[in-house]
Amino acid sequence: EKRNIARFNKAVMSEACSEQFNKAADVARNSTVSMSMSDRARGYGLYKVATTNQGPDPTKKPGMMANLTGDSRQKWLAHEAAWEECGKDCKKAQELYIEFVKQCNPGALQ
Repeated sequence: EKRNIARFNKAVMSEACSEQFNKAADVARNSTVSMSMSDRARGYGLYKVATTNQGPDPTKKPGMMANLTGDSRQKWLAHEAAWEECGKDCKKAQELYIEFVKQCNPGALQ
């Protein structure tokens, strides 16, 4: 049942995302540009908000020890920051993500 829900969510997400956003995601996915950790986190957070249309679940915030075992806490914090930055608006997150990709990959999106 969870797989069916995931497939449904992915289909809805694909329809909701603009063509320009999808192009930006492709550029980012295939980019060889070196980015700082803070830029990578911002891109991750904006993409997450734009594709899920929701903020992070506060009950699933990884604890401080998560920093020692992986990047789950950093991803959660990036998702939270992006959720606030875009004003909890999926379309705004898409716009911010497109601009972010354009800044990181000049000339890649025409």
